[in-house]
Amino acid sequence: AMTIAICDDDPAVCDYLTGCIREYDALHDIGPDMKILCFPRGGDFLKNPHADILFTDIYMEDLSGIDMLQSIPPRFRPRYVIVISTLTVRMCSRRWIAVWNIKGSPRSFSSMQLPV
Repeated sequence: AMTIAICDDDPAVCDYLTGCIREYDALHDIGPDMKILCFPRGGDFLKNPHADILFTDIYMEDLSGIDMLQSIPPRFRPRYVIVISTLTVRMCSRRWIAVWNIKGSPRSFSSMQLPV
């Protein structure tokens, strides 16, 4: 079973990403056992930090996405982390999201363009 976690304090972002993931699954058949979990705060995710793929906001009120990532015990680190920020997206003229390996190396790198 694949677990995808979304950690963002904006419910609209969680809903949007969940919809995008479900759409991708419909086209590419990720699998029937895929779970999508949404967490409104970094601290909530850290209570049970199990995810194969983690989408996380950088700027959250209780704990930044960067601090949250550094707090995940090594044995629970997600295979892939997608760091997002609506502030960054607004500042980027082409609106790209990059997928990076948790260790910061572009072992598996892809990007998708967001709708304007």
